[in-house]
Amino acid sequence: MKFVDYKHSEFFNRMVITDECQKDSERLSLFYILGMCDTLRENYKSIYDFEERIVEPKSLRNGWQTGTSIKLTRLALNLFNGWHGYDHDNEEQVEPAVHYTPNELFCHELAVYALEAVKIRLLYKRDN
Repeated sequence: MKFVDYKHSEFFNRMVITDECQKDSERLSLFYILGMCDTLRENYKSIYDFEERIVEPKSLRNGWQTGTSIKLTRLALNLFNGWHGYDHDNEEQVEPAVHYTPNELFCHELAVYALEAVKIRLLYKRDN
């Protein structure tokens, strides 16, 4: 696994231990992405609820989101549960589906690491 820096690696390992998800591909890829930048590391609790063990799509509307962090959050949500901007409970498109295309999700300076998150999701899923 490639990490952006030590802070990324430390955050990922701490979250995996905290959530006890060593073999859970959805959570491994989520925590990998949430550790990629300071913005996400500082705000991860608004994206993932440790008690309910769910992600919060409403976090996409938070004021702290940056251009890169929102793309990473979208990818994290998509890898976690297939979120693509459509709220099935309310039967409404919350965000345009175009935000979930590869061109959008991987158009930033951390794209190489974002691809690593996809590999984590696929490889761990296949092994378990």
